[in-house]
Amino acid sequence: PSPLSTISIVFWLSIFSCMSIGLIDDLKSNLLSPRMRLLIISLIFGLCLIAIPILIPQKIGIVGLDFLLDNAITAWIITLVFCVGFVNAVNMADGANGLIPGIISIALTIFYMEVGSFSYAIFMATCVIFTLFNVISGRLFLGDAGAYGLGSMIALNGLFLYSSGVFSAAFLAVLFAYPCIDILVTVSRRRIVGRSLFLPDNDHLHNRVYFYFQNWFRSKTVANSMTGVLIVSSSSGLALLGYTEAWWSV
Repeated sequence: PSPLSTISIVFWLSIFSCMSIGLIDDLKSNLLSPRMRLLIISLIFGLCLIAIPILIPQKIGIVGLDFLLDNAITAWIITLVFCVGFVNAVNMADGANGLIPGIISIALTIFYMEVGSFSYAIFMATCVIFTLFNVISGRLFLGDAGAYGLGSMIALNGLFLYSSGVFSAAFLAVLFAYPCIDILVTVSRRRIVGRSLFLPDNDHLHNRVYFYFQNWFRSKTVANSMTGVLIVSSSSGLALLGYTEAWWSV
């Protein structure tokens, strides 16, 4: 949307607000409890969806879900849960291995190639540089501020591009498959074994792949970076390949 449009202003206010919540946690750990962060981010997205109702999908091609989306209130709730879940999925999978920056770099590349927006180009170039440094050094990760900021930006832009008819829900699902599947598996696993849904652990797929690569490589940085490169290339990388080769319509 136009930089001065209402949609754009609400977009950036929401993104900046989510990023600020993450920054507070980065600067003062445990100042906000996980439940409080979840509540505040839910409030931010809830108000954003009320201000920009076009972001709420009316249909995505799944019969049962489309029935629920026919009702304005349930559609708002489902979209809200998706946005909050996606931001937390991005934060949960973030690490010093280039995994999340790599996925977001690919997403922004596709967004730019399809739409041609200058803002996508700026964020794409920034994320690519960050990802390369991330993979080479293994010393830097997004942190809560970066994960919440970029996660909310991708969630809102994904909804906007879907509502605008630029991308299908299926293509976006492929593009962001890893963080979405990871959080669903993680929440289910923690619930089954009776662990807190909010406390971190090392049982994610990327943790297990990293532990496996440690047996192959003496350098922890190489093992960590190989983990990120492998998962990104075999998830979002396939979406980029399919896009560039025109395997299917986006």
